[in-house]
Amino acid sequence: MFKYKKPEPSTYRSEATGAEFKFRQSNDKEKEALEFFVRVEEGGNNRNNLRVLWAKEHTNCYAAWLLEDFSGVEDENGKSHVFIKFDFEAKAGLIQTLRQTDSEFIMWFEAHCEPAEKKIEKADAAERVVGAESVPSVQG
Repeated sequence: MFKYKKPEPSTYRSEATGAEFKFRQSNDKEKEALEFFVRVEEGGNNRNNLRVLWAKEHTNCYAAWLLEDFSGVEDENGKSHVFIKFDFEAKAGLIQTLRQTDSEFIMWFEAHCEPAEKKIEKADAAERVVGAESVPSVQG
């Protein structure tokens, strides 16, 4: 049987807004897919405004691209928004509003987008290097 495990999305819980946002993992393929999406929408669907939005608000657009779901987001009347009704530009606007409202989100998202190699913390070095002359010999 063929088994495939989809990576779990990362969840950001906003203390400032009380909302919860789920993002796919960031990688080079996601960045390429976003660039391809923008080119196709510009050329095929004549949406030049999307290219301008992407050029001006690159971080917001990338966060909007990775956004998989959200909860706790309401309109001005207190009615909950439905994720599937948000198009790409509306998601980018939502991210812009989140960045303005919650200053912690910017740092979280930057850390979320770091490559795995950068996320590995450096281990503290030992106090000193032990040479062979300082280790007692073992008879055996």
